[in-house]
Amino acid sequence: MTQAPGPTVPGTTPPGQSDGNKGLPIGEGEVRVLSNRADDDIATVTTDEGVEMPFIVRVETGVMNRDRYQVMSLFQPGNDWTALNPQEQWNGKVLIHHGGNVGVSYGMGSPPNGDISGATNGNELLLGDSISVALARGFITLSTAQANLGHNVNLVTAAESLMMAKEHIIENYGPVRYTIGTGCSGGAIAQQHIANAYPGIYQGLIVQCSYPDVWTTAMQFADYNLISNYLGLQMPEGPEGFFSFMADLLTNGLLPTQWPFIYGHLPVNPVVSDLAFFPAAYPDQEDCRHSAG
Repeated sequence: MTQAPGPTVPGTTPPGQSDGNKGLPIGEGEVRVLSNRADDDIATVTTDEGVEMPFIVRVETGVMNRDRYQVMSLFQPGNDWTALNPQEQWNGKVLIHHGGNVGVSYGMGSPPNGDISGATNGNELLLGDSISVALARGFITLSTAQANLGHNVNLVTAAESLMMAKEHIIENYGPVRYTIGTGCSGGAIAQQHIANAYPGIYQGLIVQCSYPDVWTTAMQFADYNLISNYLGLQMPEGPEGFFSFMADLLTNGLLPTQWPFIYGHLPVNPVVSDLAFFPAAYPDQEDCRHSAG
């Protein structure tokens, strides 16, 4: 995929290049010209409406509703468009992808760009990549920082950011036929909350991994933290406490094989809870002041 910013392509070309060359816009009045050999290096896709074209993706980022958003779409360099006359490869469908985890932040965040929460870069072949698949089929993909539960646990502003971003797409790309949400873990929770409180933002949901409800999960990881503290098995907050934790673990007298009978779940769950979930339940005021300064 090749990134190409800008809603329209100026009609100028660099000196010494013919107008017939294919190029990518890189700024107002400038075009980066691709050599003829580059065509062989760019994958070709066919949308679900039968449009065959190079797999070139336009990435638009900006700030809306006090935080960042990202819109990606198939793009034909050199072809202008308007909302009333979109480029032919767009099928009018939108896929919204959400980040995972849960967190509270008072600073600006980044729109999530992954398919499954917690997955590291490079795992797309193993875990799947619905974003690339959707783009290749002609979808526009959308994400906003406010609708990322790992950054902003606020139902109202999350839904508001998606409504504003969809309005932006309609006004700049064209009418939307329908919108599908996708996400795992916190991305599933965000979809379910938004769809329940604001019906109409999505016409379909793909909840890849979800919870029975938020409060059950919240009580569980809160109990984990309390029990770990009582047993002296609480994970350290930083690497400097790791060796002390291991020493306590070896001398505690409570074997990890006995943990499930106390915690009521797998031994790994209280560890993950202490490292990821419990610290994310309250904002880091020190970071907040640092960002503000």
